[in-house]
Amino acid sequence: MFSISQAKISLIFLFCFSNIVVSSISIHAQGTIANSQSEAEKQRLQCPIPQNYDKADNTQEYQQLMTGVLSNNPIVSAKYSAHKLRVLRAISEGNPDDADNQSNTHLQNKPPISLTVFDYTINKTLFFIVDGSTGKVLRAHTLYGRPQPSQEEIDAAGEIVKADPAFSSFLQNNAKITGGFIVDGPAKTPEDHRYMQMRIVTADQHSTKKVVIVDLSTDTVVSK
Repeated sequence: MFSISQAKISLIFLFCFSNIVVSSISIHAQGTIANSQSEAEKQRLQCPIPQNYDKADNTQEYQQLMTGVLSNNPIVSAKYSAHKLRVLRAISEGNPDDADNQSNTHLQNKPPISLTVFDYTINKTLFFIVDGSTGKVLRAHTLYGRPQPSQEEIDAAGEIVKADPAFSSFLQNNAKITGGFIVDGPAKTPEDHRYMQMRIVTADQHSTKKVVIVDLSTDTVVSK
C-alpha cells in the first residue's frame, strides 16, 4: 500500500510513535481525557512533528506522518478511539502567527498545517488545523462532500482487488489495475460509505477487462 521502506518509516516514528501502525492507521485511545486534566498534562502527551520536515508538502510520506501525529494527540485519540482514519491531504497554511507555541518555545516555530482526513468508521470527512511544530490541534470540524482520493487510497483499493480471487483470471498476462475515482456505490449498498472505481486493463492499457467498485469503508469489493 505504501511505497517507501518500512525501515525509513520506523526511524521517523521511533522517538514517539512506537505503538503506531503507520499505514491506514486506526487510532486507539490512550485513556479518556478527563475534563479536569491540566493543560500542562495535555501538552506533555503531545508528540512534536519531526523537525527535519520543513513544511507540509502533501506527499504520501508526509500524509502518513501526519496520521501518526494525529493518533498521538490526546484529544483526537479520546474522541476517535479505534476509528480508522487516513490523512488525504496535508498542506502548510503558511502563516506562523497562527501557530500555538506558547508552551513549546524550545521548538522551531512553523506554520500551521491543514489536514483533510477521512474517517472510515463513521464515513465522514474531518478537517484539522494543527500546530506545525507541536502537532497540537488548533481547530477541527466536519467537511461535507467527497474529497479527492490520496495515492495511498488508490494503492489500497488496488491491493483489495488483487487479493480477491474472483479477479485472478483478469489479472493474468501482465494486466494492470488503474483508476481511482470516488463514486457512488452500487444499488443496495450503504450510501455513506466511501467507494472507489478501479479498472483492470490490458498490459498496454488500451482495453478495459473489468470495472470494479471497492468499498474503502469495509475494504471489500462490492461489484464483481
